[in-house]
Amino acid sequence: MFTSAEVITTSDIVRFYKKLEPGILKSTVNWRVYELVNRNILERVGKGKFRLGSGNTFIPELNPKHFKVRAAIRTQFPFINYCIWDSSFIKEFNQHITKNSFMLVDVERGSEESVYYSLREQLKEVFMFPGKEMLGDYFTDLKKPIIIRTLVSEAPSKEIRNVPTATLEKY
Repeated sequence: MFTSAEVITTSDIVRFYKKLEPGILKSTVNWRVYELVNRNILERVGKGKFRLGSGNTFIPELNPKHFKVRAAIRTQFPFINYCIWDSSFIKEFNQHITKNSFMLVDVERGSEESVYYSLREQLKEVFMFPGKEMLGDYFTDLKKPIIIRTLVSEAPSKEIRNVPTATLEKY
């Protein structure tokens, strides 16, 4: 059914499963799609868009600070969803990017302040929702600031070496 389609949408997959199992719940289909992506049977190419098989998977280079932030969040907040990504992950794709990089830690809505204060106790240069003025003027003098933001729940993410990070579509 899907072999000739270049892009398969979530709606296409729901229709396919409804033909096989008329009473299937959308949440069950979503779980199956998640599993198919994890097993590289489907490849995510955009929000709600997939293709069969897997292309070249982008795997970012993680450094010790990523693991330190992950450990701090998992220890203090074991039940929240979060995603860690870094501006250095996309340097190879950009011509005009600053030499300085920063880490973004996206956390569930409502937990931003708690995570901010927890990380602030352990690490230097942690900021919550900095304004554009601060980013432009102040961040250039910092080594590797950490910015706490609100997690967008629909944003694609993937675990790399037990660190939840964004997939290339999010960058």
